[in-house]
Amino acid sequence: MNDYDGMSPGQVLSDASVADFIKSLGLGIAEAQKALDINSIEQLDAFTQPIPALNNKSLLELGLQPAFYHFQHADLACSLQLSLKVQRSFGIDFGIEAKYESSDSSKAIDENSLSQTESFSSERTQVRKAEIAIKHNSRGAVQVNGQNYSASGQSLDERMITLAQEIRGNSVISQAIPFQQSTEISPPPREKPGEEISDEQVVFTPNSVAFLDNRFKRGDILVQENPSSSETFRLNSDTAVTVEPQDNLKAYADAIASSINALEGYSARNLMGQLPPGTPVLSLYFAVGSSTPFSNSSADKQVTNEESEKEASEFIALTARLIKEAQVRVNVVGHASRTGSEELNKKLSDARAEAARALLVSSGATKELIDIKGEGFKEASAHEGENPIRRRVDIIISTSNHIILVDADEGYSINKDEVEPNKLNSRPVQGNGFTFVNNSKTLNNLNGKKILIKNEEFTLSGRAINGHEEDSAFAFASQLTQAVQNKAGFDVEASRRGHVVQLSNASDETQMILVSESSQDINLSGSDGITVKSEFTRTQTQSSRREREGNTTVAVGTSLNVRYSRQFEMEITGNSSINARLASVPPPAEFVQSMQEILNAKKGGD
Repeated sequence: MNDYDGMSPGQVLSDASVADFIKSLGLGIAEAQKALDINSIEQLDAFTQPIPALNNKSLLELGLQPAFYHFQHADLACSLQLSLKVQRSFGIDFGIEAKYESSDSSKAIDENSLSQTESFSSERTQVRKAEIAIKHNSRGAVQVNGQNYSASGQSLDERMITLAQEIRGNSVISQAIPFQQSTEISPPPREKPGEEISDEQVVFTPNSVAFLDNRFKRGDILVQENPSSSETFRLNSDTAVTVEPQDNLKAYADAIASSINALEGYSARNLMGQLPPGTPVLSLYFAVGSSTPFSNSSADKQVTNEESEKEASEFIALTARLIKEAQVRVNVVGHASRTGSEELNKKLSDARAEAARALLVSSGATKELIDIKGEGFKEASAHEGENPIRRRVDIIISTSNHIILVDADEGYSINKDEVEPNKLNSRPVQGNGFTFVNNSKTLNNLNGKKILIKNEEFTLSGRAINGHEEDSAFAFASQLTQAVQNKAGFDVEASRRGHVVQLSNASDETQMILVSESSQDINLSGSDGITVKSEFTRTQTQSSRREREGNTTVAVGTSLNVRYSRQFEMEITGNSSINARLASVPPPAEFVQSMQEILNAKKGGD
């Protein structure tokens, strides 16, 4: 708004934004037109629903269509009336006063004080953090203002998840987030000499033992180039297809898959051809505040789009195999919900990405080919809050090559010794060919085999347990986890994450970050392997006072008071009117076609 002092009424009226007034009226008509269009579109479901009284026909099938309305024209009229009044006043006051007194007596006082308070004020609440450390073999408790919260559960994962959930139940704690840290088991897990356990069935790493359930007859074909002449892809001595070059690499990979699909007893799909660039091949979901993607607690199962534990394990094993055999690079990207601080959620998304990479490496993937990144809550909208969809890790294959998965039905085979082109033992892989072939077999041959964990002997068993099928990867992993947990005096902790047994030294620690938005005093303590590393943050305030008293006084005072005021009184009134005419128009042809497609889909049509 301009300074109206000295302006004429005409100049003031020019500044009153008549154009903005008319613009607002026009935008109102545009919003009305938009609402009419949306209303017509929202009738779509009613026009495609079958009506029992009409022999289950829809209104659309009977020739009726939703009506659309259009503003043919609109007349706008507005008027403004202006009243302006200006008053001015000005005045000055000036005064001076002086005084002098003197005596000989005086004294000096110095005073300092220090106070410490919790970092909050009555005007606003600050987020405060504390940290506790939990030994991996701890069954102790955390005390929050005298209330006990126990680390209960058989496995390390169960204890950490349960403890975090219980602490979050305290009214002064808004978040409790565990970050597991493990050192390598030494000596590392391995098969007992003489047992001859295949690495296609069991994968050992310094902190895990993974069981791979190979119940499919499957081969992987890596397609890296569109050749200048035809190529033959042989599945066994009696079965082969010959494929001609195509216009591009994707078309060539699709042609290979189509040729194999035409064979009796075989199916093939181009994995990368089905995924747009940047699309995850797998997403793993997490409980609130958790960096553990697999949990045995039903309380941590998410309703939203979560793969079942078995499906997720199968995808992890498949992706790990592709990384290892086809030497493809993958990006593992962690996410978090928009609750809590940006810093803490970035750390949580990093931990989730690292946990997913650990599962891939435990399943046989090459760690150097896995890039990890935590995005925090970057993809969440500003006011979204808690959202299970955000608590996930995306695994994205980063390659321009194509991978064809080939499966053989019962009675058919893919022979490892007869496949062509054979790239099974070639690293790096040059050209196109089979990089992996698996002969269907269960894990029952592992029963009775012995492995060593920190030089302690354990006998493998696939006996059915906790509802898991006998001789399945889950059964072997569950039995081994339980055996490690039950071994008296053993300083190794075990948790099952799907088909993987995760191992850590009992002396390792899990860091748990506690977050509070409360203004209350919070006292923390721990017992039996649980230590408070840092209390909720505090602030210090320090004040100083220096006072000097005496009977010597010199005072000179002056005063100057200048008064200047301007008073404006302005009144602007306006009138407006809109005359508009609506006309019914038929729906666009594209809209009718879309409605027909929806109707066909509901009736099972093409």
